[in-house]
Parts: sequence; structure tokens; C-alpha cells
Amino acid sequence: MAKNAFVGTWKLVSFELRCPEINQVSYPFGEDATGYLIYTEDGYVFVSLMAANRSKFIEPSQFILGDTEIRNLEEVVAAFCSYFSCCGLYEIQGEKIVHYVKTSSFPDWVGLLQERFFKFENDKLSLSTTPTIIGSRPRIAQITWERLPV
Repeated sequence: MAKNAFVGTWKLVSFELRCPEINQVSYPFGEDATGYLIYTEDGYVFVSLMAANRSKFIEPSQFILGDTEIRNLEEVVAAFCSYFSCCGLYEIQGEKIVHYVKTSSFPDWVGLLQERFFKFENDKLSLSTTPTIIGSRPRIAQITWERLPV
């Protein structure tokens, strides 16, 4: 049986949204975004992406520990909009990898399948989506990862 080339830890190289219709590229978390992708041998996947240099809360709360009093809604919105994570199971299906989302910072993804086309080149892994309407135009997410040494 061939070794699963996905297994390991990957560091984000770039996260782009491409709009082929008008030949435009944008960066949802900025050109200097950071993140990690982990695939395990037993079929689990975890991804964490964020904008670099995110602002810290002016008045830290214990929100993460269950304090539901939101002291500054703008800070919470900025924090949510500059970070994404999800995890679940994965399965390789031909030229696609399918993520079965179990948890996600974006609640609408929980329980869904996220399909990505993949391409390996040296120690890099590129994942891309089918065109999705964002705003009024179709866009393709292109995320490139670099394998971290063991």
C-alpha cells in the first residue's frame, strides 16, 4: 500500500481568492496570513488560518471560558473575521480530497462536505475549490501549503 502523501503538518504559504472572470486575486486574511494544516494517518484533518498581527482585545474578557458578556462587539467581530478553523475526517477520492467537517469556527460548515482539488509539487500541497459565487462573481480559493519537517 502506498504511503498517504497528505499525512503530516503543513504551514501556510498563501491563501488566495482568484476571480478568473476579471483576472483578479485577493487575500482574505492578507498576503502575510499564517496557518497550519494537519492530516493524521487515522483520517483526521485540522486547519487553522488567521491574519497576521491580529489586534489583541483592549479589555480582555473570559469569553473563551464562557463569559458571555461582550464588552466590545467590534473587537469580537474583528477577531472572528480574521480567523478560521475547522476539523473533521478526510477521504481521498481520485483527484479530490473531501473533508467531512465536524467542528468549525464558521457554523454553516458543520456537517458539510468540503471538496478540494489537490496537487503535490516537491514539498508543497495546493488545494483549490470549484468556482463559488462570492459577492457577484465566481471565485476560486487557492491555498498553498509547505510540508514541515518531522
